[in-house]
Amino acid sequence: MISQPCPAGELIVFHDVEAESADVLYVWNHPHHDGMSGKIFHEQLLRSLNREAKESVHNIQQGSDSWILDLPDPSDILPPSPEILCAWPMTPPFPVKALWKELKPLYILPAGVTYATWALIQASPFMTRFRTFLVDNDTVTKVVDHEFDAEIVAAIRSKVSAKATGASLSADFMDMVWSVSARVRQEIKARLDSGVKNDMISIMKFVHDWRTQQESETQKPRYLSWLVTNLGVLDWGAPDTREQEQEQEQERWSIRRAELVLNAEVLSAALSVSVMTVSDEQMCVTCSWQDCVVDANLGEHLTTDLERWLKEVVS
Repeated sequence: MISQPCPAGELIVFHDVEAESADVLYVWNHPHHDGMSGKIFHEQLLRSLNREAKESVHNIQQGSDSWILDLPDPSDILPPSPEILCAWPMTPPFPVKALWKELKPLYILPAGVTYATWALIQASPFMTRFRTFLVDNDTVTKVVDHEFDAEIVAAIRSKVSAKATGASLSADFMDMVWSVSARVRQEIKARLDSGVKNDMISIMKFVHDWRTQQESETQKPRYLSWLVTNLGVLDWGAPDTREQEQEQEQERWSIRRAELVLNAEVLSAALSVSVMTVSDEQMCVTCSWQDCVVDANLGEHLTTDLERWLKEVVS
């Protein structure tokens, strides 16, 4: 195992000397950059490895500097913080709604149906559990971030029997899935079209002490049950022509599988589902949760059901 620390993250490489493959883990803190940045990192690493692969390495002696992969220092071309880069306009209702969500008295107005009151916030133990399954690339083409409203949640719950285990999805439920999917797609498009207008970054400047703010959140009900994130397709440079195919018959690096694992956050969603796909390969779906907050059996059964449901929805 080779572990090379780097600013705000760590690169870990597991290599089986008897196999023609290696597992490359890039671990970083979310405040430093997002999942898309991690995806770009792997794409750039692959390009750098293939540039080096054009030179023969069979005769390089172990311990030689030629084994070191030098990556450029991009610190001089990094963009400034988002709040410095551009203006973040707000309409009057947006900050009012955000403040009401933050300050409303829960002893008068109890948590809504979408709150994860079943998963109490615990600061410890701070350990992440996760399970992963693979889905054929043709099965599911898009999974996106979204927060569902109370009406959708209530409607879906009414269609699922509390005692149903391993049962197939009903026709009514399937119709609802596609209806909700179309609605969510429209909402995402509208959000993208709005650009930087009414973004949470615009009100973050009003928080003067983030530690105090985070500590206060531990005294409230958990807001999210689910968090779903999709990084899309990681392009490893599959050949488009026969000529490129012949070039790739030479020794060359490629990516066959990519997985995104979200570390459990004390204040975030009780269950996180992350999706990542390699071009022309399988899609990897990972479910993660905080140990002792979500029961391990629940997390494992949920992962199994999610795999089955995904295949049913697109069948």
